[in-house]
Amino acid sequence: MQKKKKKHRKENMRIIEKLILSYFMLIACIVLVGVAAYMASYHAVISNYKDATEQSVDMMGNYVEYAFSGIKKTVNTYLVDQDINNYLTGKLSEGERVNYLKTQKTELINEVSSNEFISNIYLLSDQVPDISTTKQSLDKSYSKFAETEIGQKIVNDSQNECWLGIGTKYDEVFSIDANTYAIRTAKLFHNGNTAVVIDIDRTAISNILNSIDFGEESSVYFLTGDGALLGAKETDTYSLYGTDAYQTVLADEKQSGILEDVGIAGADSLVIYRKLTDSDCMVYMTVPKSVLQAQVGNVKYITIAVIIAASLFACLIAFFISLGINGTVKYMTHNMEKIADGNMNVRMDITGKSEFAILAKQMNYMLESVSGLLVNIKNVSQKVTQSANALNTSSADIKKSSVFISDTMKALESGMSDQADHTDACYRQLDGLAECIGDVTDHSEQICLITKNTGEYIDHSKDAIESLKTRAKETAQITYSIISSIQNLQEKLDDINLIISTVYEIADETSLLALNASIESARAGIYGREFAVIADEIRKLADQSKDATGNIERIVKEINLTTHETVATANAARDTIIRQEDAVNLAADVFQQMVVQLDQMMEKIEVIIHSAENMGMQKEQALADMGNIAQVTTGTVASVASVNERTITQESAVNDLAKLSDEMQQQIASLETSLAQFRLD
Repeated sequence: MQKKKKKHRKENMRIIEKLILSYFMLIACIVLVGVAAYMASYHAVISNYKDATEQSVDMMGNYVEYAFSGIKKTVNTYLVDQDINNYLTGKLSEGERVNYLKTQKTELINEVSSNEFISNIYLLSDQVPDISTTKQSLDKSYSKFAETEIGQKIVNDSQNECWLGIGTKYDEVFSIDANTYAIRTAKLFHNGNTAVVIDIDRTAISNILNSIDFGEESSVYFLTGDGALLGAKETDTYSLYGTDAYQTVLADEKQSGILEDVGIAGADSLVIYRKLTDSDCMVYMTVPKSVLQAQVGNVKYITIAVIIAASLFACLIAFFISLGINGTVKYMTHNMEKIADGNMNVRMDITGKSEFAILAKQMNYMLESVSGLLVNIKNVSQKVTQSANALNTSSADIKKSSVFISDTMKALESGMSDQADHTDACYRQLDGLAECIGDVTDHSEQICLITKNTGEYIDHSKDAIESLKTRAKETAQITYSIISSIQNLQEKLDDINLIISTVYEIADETSLLALNASIESARAGIYGREFAVIADEIRKLADQSKDATGNIERIVKEINLTTHETVATANAARDTIIRQEDAVNLAADVFQQMVVQLDQMMEKIEVIIHSAENMGMQKEQALADMGNIAQVTTGTVASVASVNERTITQESAVNDLAKLSDEMQQQIASLETSLAQFRLD
């Protein structure tokens, strides 16, 4: 019994351990899902941020390039203007030169005023005074220009325009403030030592750089081909010029791109660049990676909080479920131990609609049926015991009578010479024998009746056992039906999981569309504010859909886990019912053996009754012969011998009956010992 208790405790602990392990696996899955969600969000935000910044820098580069193309058109307009060519080559008369100088200077000033990207225009020549938007006018201005950095470069490459951001000598010669321009372009006329020079306004370029704001820590720059740097803010001083990253940008065949992990001020940063066509210039933005990580900081904290909350909730659910199962299993195990000890009055007092309550109800039905069966068996056993005792007593009496008859027959056979003298005594002995035979007949009929009653009781017991087998099969069918229903529920849960996955995909697509819409609205400026509000609401709706879907998924997982546990419990109940059915079949076999033995005993009793009837018939014949015993001595001797033989046969039958009686008493004693361990009152 102690081994059974230890075994029950071990199985109980295994159930709890499996439940806790299952919930720990669920927590691990929650953590993995949280980490995967965070990583997906992180990469999505970083990718979107990179795309947005690259598009913005590309738009800024396009804007600067558009401004430079307009300046190129202005330069080409001056180069093909015949009046300007005539003036710069000295083909005009003195009076025409003076009038044209005033007129053209006014036009240049108007051009500078109307074009925000131009700060100064210079038309240089050695034959006549230069025409410019500055107050100073120089003679031999082209020769002085040719000695400057930009002049030397353009003389060496007279077919192309030259773009330079550093012009120290030029600034000294023409008294130009270097802070007024960002870059300078120049090109030679086709007909002599003449040139046109245009300064690009520094403020206009700064305004373009300041038009994009990706945070205080981001910086936007305009870099010329000779290393001149213009930042959007005074604190923007990082120059890409001359670095390994700069060489990588120059070697890149693409016009725009992103450099990863560029070391700026001791921190890794992103460099988003856009190279300008035909000017060797570029615009680029630097963004510290810490800014990108800050973009997803809230997602990380929210993910951590959700993981912790979900883990705590799962632990609480596991604790309370395991506590309830543990208590119920302990209660049922304790009662089953009492039942195993023989207390059939124990009942499973579990209410509700849970699987444990249904199992307890079925076990109570089974206990009631088994208790009724045991009561019937016990009653039948008592009656069979009484009948066996009576049979044993009758067998002893018959045996004594048989011995007495045998001795008498021997005395008669040995004392035939004294037959006449003892005829009266023999007559009395025969009369006593007749009474004993009558008693044997009466007792044999009683034993036959008792045996028939015992057979009927055993038949009733067999019917009860068959009823118990039928109920066990019905219980097994109910258990199979429960398992089938739970499996159908499992399939429905799988369909729900597919729907949840679809909702997740829709929510992710909606969030991505909302983010793209926000970026587009940001580009649109004030015209996209209303669209930004709508995009933000769509994003919130997608987040709410994800949260609701997550709650549904969690509930489905809990139902799924409870379903698996219910299937395990139902399978255990099915195994218990199968073992009970085997025990019932064994009891039916035992009763069948008892029926066979009772049939054999009935056959022996019928032999005894038949012998007793024969003896009664021969009693009449013996009495009739005793009247003529003196005359028919020879017949009497033969009759005595015949009676002696029959007495020996009867003694053998009585011995067989005694053996059957002993065997029956042993079996009844064994049955009573088995029934003694059950408490039925």
